[in-house]
Amino acid sequence: VTETRAYYNIGEFEKKCRDTTDGLATFFVYTKCKKGAYNPPMSIVHRSEGEGPPFLFSKHRAIIFDLDDTLTKSHERIFEHHKAVAKHYDIDLTDDDILMHWGKPFDELIQHLYRKSDTLENMKVLNQSLYKDFRKEIQEDTPEIIAHLVDRNVHIGVVTAANTHQAVEDLEYFGIPIERFCFIQGAEQTPVHKPHPDVFLPMFEKLSQHGVGKSHIAYVGDALHDHAAARDAGIDFIAVTTGLVSKEKFQEAGVTTIIERLGLLKGLL
Repeated sequence: VTETRAYYNIGEFEKKCRDTTDGLATFFVYTKCKKGAYNPPMSIVHRSEGEGPPFLFSKHRAIIFDLDDTLTKSHERIFEHHKAVAKHYDIDLTDDDILMHWGKPFDELIQHLYRKSDTLENMKVLNQSLYKDFRKEIQEDTPEIIAHLVDRNVHIGVVTAANTHQAVEDLEYFGIPIERFCFIQGAEQTPVHKPHPDVFLPMFEKLSQHGVGKSHIAYVGDALHDHAAARDAGIDFIAVTTGLVSKEKFQEAGVTTIIERLGLLKGLL
């Protein structure tokens, strides 16, 4: 959709339908409102035929992202990285070993994977020493969607299970303008973590300073614990299937808004 207008004193609902991007069709519905009042448009998103009911969005003022496998291509490189670190402790990690603890906050994750073979600080130092040998990749659509949101004055942020310095390093490496983010929140900043909804409390406080409440926030993530945290916190959730969870698994969990890549966010917002 290239143009959005506000209508006043309309006796009938007016529907405008345009924009099909990779099977997405967005219908903007302008509702009847009192004289002099403004009702922001609502959008009903049909992902494609046969994919279930549409999702009703108000105009979001903040889009918050998970990091690994959402903004970046991560899990394959992270798995290789952890296996290499574990080798230093004579541990032969398997994918199943890693998956058993996948999504846990970083400090907790490595204590499980490296079996507390050293102090936490020493394990973190060893992990960091090999970090650049297993550099993640950026999702192709990440720079474009970040620029799209920033140009439209949408607040953006990150809530991740990685530690903050790792998240910042990743985003800076790929040239993402982190100075345009309201916040980048790593695992060490909260006493609870996804799927606990209170992981978003610092985010709510920061966004409230910009006049943004829960009803205007959406969280974008690739994992079921991302969905559970957003759902229980009372904010909208958009699933992206660039990680380890399929569309079918998200649907089984009750997720109704699912995209295959970040670029498709343009059709939703």
